[in-house]
Amino acid sequence: MRNTFIVWLIFALLVTIFTIQNATVITVKLFMWQFNISLAVIILLCIIIGAVVGTLLGLKKEMNLKKENKKLTNEVVSLEEKIKDIKYNKEVATCSEKFEDSSTDKESKSSCNEKNNINSRN
Repeated sequence: MRNTFIVWLIFALLVTIFTIQNATVITVKLFMWQFNISLAVIILLCIIIGAVVGTLLGLKKEMNLKKENKKLTNEVVSLEEKIKDIKYNKEVATCSEKFEDSSTDKESKSSCNEKNNINSRN
């Protein structure tokens, strides 16, 4: 941030020097109007208008990026929940198959019950 400030300060200094060196009065014609105005004022107005337009476009882009980021974050959360549900359903199905098998011992049944209890808490 400090470097950005220094760059802007140098830029402002260069613009100031440029406008002081070009301080002559010129005639500006716009449609049917005609103005006698300092070239320095014209230069400063153009710089200010450019800065405002650039800032507005930058803000629009930033808002679009934030909106997209929020959308993608919500999508990630949704997909993580689906993955969690799929893993849980897979474990439940595996344990159900073990219960149906008559040769399953009591230890594997109890480990399946423990996994189901742990997963249901999460």
